[in-house]
Amino acid sequence: MPEYVAKRFKTLLVMELILGFGPLLLLLAIGLLFSVYQVIFLMLAEEVRDNPSGSLELIGLSIFGLLSAVRFINVAQNIIRGKTPALGSASTIVLAVIGALILAYLVVDSDTVAWRVFFIVPLLVASHFVYLGRDSLQSGASEDDA
Repeated sequence: MPEYVAKRFKTLLVMELILGFGPLLLLLAIGLLFSVYQVIFLMLAEEVRDNPSGSLELIGLSIFGLLSAVRFINVAQNIIRGKTPALGSASTIVLAVIGALILAYLVVDSDTVAWRVFFIVPLLVASHFVYLGRDSLQSGASEDDA
């Protein structure tokens, strides 16, 4: 592949990442910010302690979303820069499944079509990147088994 084609391909991949995950990462940052308050409310507010499901849901979605985002960034670096992944393939698969389950939960739980599209786009982008990084996942799996 000529070098100018590879540069354009990488540019398109970065644009796909920004358009697919930019809004979702903004929501993740807001969720992490509010998770701190939810922990405080769980400890101090009786109303929240009596029914903690909403607080625990936000905290869980934020924490597991952050873990999945960190691993996905590692996979994207592997694809775009040709860098060796820092984490093994087993952790990649586990965190990819967790991230997919979170997005699937948000799609099903959404009340409007706009929110469903908002959460389906990152799922499709993540699926595309996992497909592009399938060689590193397969080679990583054989190294983990050895």
